[in-house]
Amino acid sequence: MIKAIPLLLISVPPFANYLVFVLMYLFPRQLLIHHFWTTQQQTEFQGVNHSHRAQHHWAALKGLESAGSHVKRQPPKEQPTRPLQQGG
Repeated sequence: MIKAIPLLLISVPPFANYLVFVLMYLFPRQLLIHHFWTTQQQTEFQGVNHSHRAQHHWAALKGLESAGSHVKRQPPKEQPTRPLQQGG
């Protein structure tokens, strides 16, 4: 739905629908949902999306590692066994 809002705004003036079709042809990744992509485009766009996400993995892992050093270690608590023995 978010992808459709700019297209709706562009297509308000008369005969601007033709411009929308040209923009969809030129920018399929930004303006079309994945059902309209070719197999080649799907492979290419998934690679692009993966590389964008992978740029942030290292920073996120380092942040988790530094946050983990501040967590206190506590012995595990005993699991309640009485309700389980009674059948629920």
